[in-house]
Amino acid sequence: MPTIIKGKAAMLAPGSNCVPRTFEGREEDIAEFLEQFENCADNGQLPPSEKVLFLFQYLSRQQRDVFKMFNGYSTATWNMFKTAIEEALEGAFKEKKYT
Repeated sequence: MPTIIKGKAAMLAPGSNCVPRTFEGREEDIAEFLEQFENCADNGQLPPSEKVLFLFQYLSRQQRDVFKMFNGYSTATWNMFKTAIEEALEGAFKEKKYT
């Protein structure tokens, strides 16, 4: 019977296929970056309480300091943390309409 790997062990290392590239701070990249991270975390069945801390593996050193300031970081509350990011960088999450 095959072993099913879940949680941290199921998450791929930074630089692997299917994982987000290291986030360097470009605001226009944050929406796609978070979506890719959440897809990987959901596929690996990573609990929301571990998503906040695990996200830091995919952040540049400079961005780690920035992301530690968002609400939800200290309590490892994913929904609060993600909402704080979206509010701080709201322009990156608005749908772009071309005319």
